Amino acid sequence: MTPAIIIMTVVTVWLLWRHVWFFRNPKRTPAETGRVVLSPADGKVIYIRCVAKGAVPVSVKRRRSIALQELVGSAAKKPAGDMLVVGIFMSPFDVHYQRAPIAGRVDGVWYTRGTNLPMTATWMRSALGLRPYERGASHLFTNERNTVLFSGERGVDGRTEPELGCVKARSKRSEGVLRVWVVQIADLYVRRIVCKVHPGVRVRAGESYGLIRMGSQVDVVMPARMVKKMLVAEGDRVRAGETVLATY
Repeated sequence: MTPAIIIMTVVTVWLLWRHVWFFRNPKRTPAETGRVVLSPADGKVIYIRCVAKGAVPVSVKRRRSIALQELVGSAAKKPAGDMLVVGIFMSPFDVHYQRAPIAGRVDGVWYTRGTNLPMTATWMRSALGLRPYERGASHLFTNERNTVLFSGERGVDGRTEPELGCVKARSKRSEGVLRVWVVQIADLYVRRIVCKVHPGVRVRAGESYGLIRMGSQVDVVMPARMVKKMLVAEGDRVRAGETVLATY
């Protein structure tokens, strides 16, 4: 094989990966229906944390809580209690389309411009299984991001057991609307975040609504008091629109 053919082959493979394979959007069917929260992204779960009432960070680094201001800016829709935060890291080989975690209505979309940093360290730690996967992940705090609030069906407000250190809910149980925030976080090499929904739009569970170009991350924030059981753990691989993260 001549050098020219080798170069042409490499270029062709790269172009197919970069412009065809990378932007694939396969059909997905939810593994379960009903009161479940689906994964909005393909990738690896790099952390699951409980965040105390009043602080809703994307992550916690060196015991420092980094609040997402877009989540606390609206008094009518901000998280009212402890929250569960699930971080899903996508390598350049994962599908990069995002899907609605629950059926319902889009109640808010907030875009935050940032100074993007590379996610290489997190990618390498994830690939090698070095925990904590997000160590050195400064991109969590400074990168471009887009947050979408999904409001779904009414569920049981009040947990029977504490989980991940969350404060145990009061014994009295009542009905409440499940709200799930999905945060798209862009990488240094990302051209842009694509979001195809706006407030007021209704979506189906597992319906594709956005895209992050190149290596990226998605965080899922949900009220701890409404989560009955977490079905994933750190290190698990998840598929957008199919894998169930939790029941409520």
